[in-house]
Amino acid sequence: MKNLKIISVTLCCMAAMFFASCNTDENKYSLTKEEVATCLNAVKGNYTGKLIYPNQNPNNSNDKTDSLNIQWSANLDTTITVRQFPVSLLSNYVEDSTLKNALASAPSQDLKCGIYFTNVSPVVFLVNPTSISVSLNYGGKTHQVKARFYVKTLFSYGAYTSAKKEMQYQVLLHSIIVDEGHTNYLTKETPFFF
Repeated sequence: MKNLKIISVTLCCMAAMFFASCNTDENKYSLTKEEVATCLNAVKGNYTGKLIYPNQNPNNSNDKTDSLNIQWSANLDTTITVRQFPVSLLSNYVEDSTLKNALASAPSQDLKCGIYFTNVSPVVFLVNPTSISVSLNYGGKTHQVKARFYVKTLFSYGAYTSAKKEMQYQVLLHSIIVDEGHTNYLTKETPFFF
């Protein structure tokens, strides 16, 4: 079942990229104010769905994802707000044991994402998540840990299906930084599908 979900999300996102790339206008990602308003009115609302993330199933080596229930909303100010994004999940993607333990107990927090529409029918958009920043106490000190996502890229994108009233999108985590340092503690770029 999980594999079917990930396949459907992937296919939807691939279709979204295809439709966005088929536009041959010189300024292919620029929509008029009216077109943006049409897209906003289509996607606005509250959503309940799944967050699908990389996680190896110890009982089935072919199952490389897991999911959990999550809620988000799309507002008329071109923002998607993911409610209570589980920051503790990020501990799965770092090797440093001290940071891993600290992240495992990090509180959930809202993740705000700007959206930039690239197509009206179907509604296709780029997703620009803001960084998640948490204060964690470990090693006898308080550290500012920041998770950064790709923005203004086709790696973070989504689509809305009017017929089903479904929104699907992905964001791609690209780094976890401590105290504004230069070390990236993220083991590899990590996608999150909604």
